[in-house]
Amino acid sequence: MLKSYFIIILISVISFTNLLGQKADFRCLEVESNGDVVLTWQAHIDPSGEFNAYQIWQSNNDGVYSIIGSVPNIATTSFTHINAQANQGARYYFIVIEMMDAAGGLYYLQASDTLKSIYLTFDPLPIPQDGFVDVRWNPISDPNPATSGMNYNVLKQINSGGPWQIVDNPTYGNEFYDDPVKTCEDTLSYRISLSDASGCVSISNKVTELILDDKAPGSPEVDSVTVDPATNAVTVYWTSDGSGDIKEYIIIRDGVIIASVAGLNSDTFIDLNALPQNAPTSYTVAAIDTCGSNNASPTTTIHTTINLQAEYSKCDKTISLDFTPYSGVLGVDYTYYIYSEKDGAGFTMLDSITQGELTFVHENVLGSSQYCYYIQAVSQSPALSLASSKSNSICIKTPDLDLPTNFYVNCVSVVDESEVKVSFYISDDSKPTGFTIWRSIYPDTLFEQVGFIGATKDDTLYSFKDFGVGSDTIVYYYTVGALDNCEAPFIFADTVGTVLLSGKSNNREFKNTLTWNYYTGFENAGGYTKSYKFYRSINGNDDYELLEDFQTGEFFYIDDVEPFLNSEGEFCYYVEAVEDSFANIYGFQEACLSNEVCLSMNEIIWYPNAFTPDGDGINEEFKPILSFAAELEYKFIVFDRWGDIIFETVNPKLGFDGIGYRPGLYQFYVQFKNAENETLIRRGSFALIR
Repeated sequence: MLKSYFIIILISVISFTNLLGQKADFRCLEVESNGDVVLTWQAHIDPSGEFNAYQIWQSNNDGVYSIIGSVPNIATTSFTHINAQANQGARYYFIVIEMMDAAGGLYYLQASDTLKSIYLTFDPLPIPQDGFVDVRWNPISDPNPATSGMNYNVLKQINSGGPWQIVDNPTYGNEFYDDPVKTCEDTLSYRISLSDASGCVSISNKVTELILDDKAPGSPEVDSVTVDPATNAVTVYWTSDGSGDIKEYIIIRDGVIIASVAGLNSDTFIDLNALPQNAPTSYTVAAIDTCGSNNASPTTTIHTTINLQAEYSKCDKTISLDFTPYSGVLGVDYTYYIYSEKDGAGFTMLDSITQGELTFVHENVLGSSQYCYYIQAVSQSPALSLASSKSNSICIKTPDLDLPTNFYVNCVSVVDESEVKVSFYISDDSKPTGFTIWRSIYPDTLFEQVGFIGATKDDTLYSFKDFGVGSDTIVYYYTVGALDNCEAPFIFADTVGTVLLSGKSNNREFKNTLTWNYYTGFENAGGYTKSYKFYRSINGNDDYELLEDFQTGEFFYIDDVEPFLNSEGEFCYYVEAVEDSFANIYGFQEACLSNEVCLSMNEIIWYPNAFTPDGDGINEEFKPILSFAAELEYKFIVFDRWGDIIFETVNPKLGFDGIGYRPGLYQFYVQFKNAENETLIRRGSFALIR
């Protein structure tokens, strides 16, 4: 009954408005986040004073309309339709102005244009198959209201709380937007807005969808891993499964990711940092798509290199080879080919063995020779007959020398903070097979072997460089063992320690204090430390100058660096322990070096607070004076009271003479580097007085 009443009223209004001709000026519809709709119109102009109310009519399908509200205040220009559910579909509205004449009779002006709330939809797929999110909506009216803009704003929000951004401005009649989306996981929201000349804006409902790409690419398949015997670098070969979305492949060595290889068609990786000569090394490969490690393929079958080890028996004149099997998918059984090389003459096949026999003894090897070996595994499967893998190479030197008789460490010298050079002498009547170098931080215990040197014919002087030490903080003690014909230590030289130089700066007194320990070692050949020569360089210059030649018993030096205020402030030192040549039973005179110590003085800058360029020769220019600072990147700038640059130089010797400028207060800026290579800046002000 109520619905029929509304239809009758609407018919009467339409009939009546044909006579009146004036109608409500309906402009905008805004859909709120909860689906409510806010209607906006222009205030009615009522010179007769007969306005009674705005009537709001609504329909869900542009069919049967009903009054949903009435606004009695002529100045009110908006109305909110509660529970409109416009986030579920478009809603239709028009406005009728109700008038009341002097006799109390009601009449109605022409109904406004019908406007339709903008209802926005888009492709609901979580992963857009074509790479686009398809956004669609309806116009508010057809044709577009004359006062509405001709362009929509497509608003996009990435993740809740993010800013809304305008991503497109399609024209009326093109109520769609295909948003190109390439995302791994984002929540995307969209809204549409259409501005009206009155200033109000029609806004659609908000649609939100999680766009998620969680599809991992297929696993690549490793063909083989092989070692280059010449370099011991490992090469990994694989094939892709054909997945299109592959950004890179990750290479996994022994369970740890070591590298990535970009490109869908990549199929090879060379591992230059592997150590297959130390142990079997395992590899697998996984594919990563453009969404990164969250979309990684399962790893492939693990392939493990052949590790070859060799042991030489001087007494048995044999070299025993032991190697691990190749594991992977080359085949079930393998044939292992053994290649050898003597004295660099080129590799030839020595023998072959089958699966399960993983040892080989090379008999009747010659002394004073070098033998090198590697293993090649070849699948016995006909389908995989071309697949193979090589092991690391290993070389054995077979010296044939007499037993040692006498030798000593003649010098332990620091090369730098991570390297120590150990020099030792052996008399020419002894023929050891080689030497082992041992190191400890204690003078007589807990030595560990850090190196080996093979003996060479007719040589009596040898040296060994020990890397990876901390010779700028610790005294290291070294000894050397001579090996007999069966490669066992036969005799050890006496222990010798490094000279450790330490230093400390006194910036208040401009003095550097250096201390060092006593060098022990020259006594092993009947000699002693004659003196310690103390050297210094300034400003990182490699040209050291001798400061003092101390006699034994003095182990410190105080260096007054105040005369070098104009230097950059860096002072480096080292000590040289000098042997007395007359006491050494072999006639040697060694000079063994300490570590280098570099000390830096704090930078100093002086500048006056005023100067008087009056021609009297006193205080004629303003110039900062630097001490213990570098001229590199020096910059001096003077500004007037308005901040304009009036003087600028990169020459520390030039100053501001004030010629042509009035007395007053000026600002300055100084930039320079200190001894630590830090860039420093100083600012201040000074007065020009005449």
